[in-house]
Amino acid sequence: DLAARDLTLNALAFDPVSKQILDPFNGRKDMENGVIRFTKDPEARITEDPVRMVRACRFVSLIEGSLSVSSLDAVIACRHLIENAAKERIRHEIMRAMQLDTPSLFFKTLRQTGLLRMILPSLDRCHDLDGGPFHGETVFEHCMQVGDALSKKQPLLRLAGFLHDVGKFDAADMKDGRLTFAGHDKQTRALVDDLKELRFSGSQVKHIEAVTLAHMRPLTDKTTNRAARRLLSMLDPYDLDYKDFLRIRFADKKGNLAKPSYNLKDIRIRLQKLKDVMNANPAVNQTHLNITGNDIIRILGIRPGPRVGEVKKILLDYILDYPDKNTMEELEKKCRSLKIKT
Repeated sequence: DLAARDLTLNALAFDPVSKQILDPFNGRKDMENGVIRFTKDPEARITEDPVRMVRACRFVSLIEGSLSVSSLDAVIACRHLIENAAKERIRHEIMRAMQLDTPSLFFKTLRQTGLLRMILPSLDRCHDLDGGPFHGETVFEHCMQVGDALSKKQPLLRLAGFLHDVGKFDAADMKDGRLTFAGHDKQTRALVDDLKELRFSGSQVKHIEAVTLAHMRPLTDKTTNRAARRLLSMLDPYDLDYKDFLRIRFADKKGNLAKPSYNLKDIRIRLQKLKDVMNANPAVNQTHLNITGNDIIRILGIRPGPRVGEVKKILLDYILDYPDKNTMEELEKKCRSLKIKT
């Protein structure tokens, strides 16, 4: 039975009669040495269940060790078998890895074995991508540091941290001899495709994409209340909590070796910026407007349809700049000033 287990550190048993631990494959020694090793014939163990390759990479992260030479060679030789493995089980291993102390070791081992490009090609392609003039590390290294900086209590947000900059590969461009990544936060197609392939749920994909789309939104000590309201309005349709936005922003800064991390004062200032605005209960989406679609139809004499939505969008944009104008009287005045065809 123990010989059929996947890893030596999982191939131990306890004899309750003799009070002895049975360790026929030296699993305790491997743990002491920080080595992950398949039991007996590694290729046979992998062939029985190819997901064991991903599991072995997770255990490397768990004990903060490395694969044995024989296990590494076996995974490299058998990595093609992962293509036919159940995607849901691979996703499960990824999410379990997010709850470890240093998940970057998981991704680095996947990359070392060649599994990463088969599981998360959007991340794998960033390995040798220069971080640009504003970073002191590659894009892959940056993603690893950002992910590790996020809490294991929020595994999905942490995964978003590991993936938040993969769009830089598609956005990379040279301008005036300088590498730029303009609009990389909007390059989410490859990321979304990978997540869907791994059978992440729609809500999980939406959350990770939302973190990616929002992570570049600026928030500084000089951010005005107007800009803070627009930030909250931008987060609203993605159903992204402002705390998660701040967490990814702080981790993003910590993962940049060319710039200092935020200190406690910096964090408090940014948090207070948003709290001050939220305490004023601003309108940040169209449902907060003190005017209805029927009111707009009546005031402008237009038919129900897309134009009503266009007007609401204009009114929300107006209220974000002038929150005190969110009254029926002021919004009616604004409606009448618009040049909307009936």
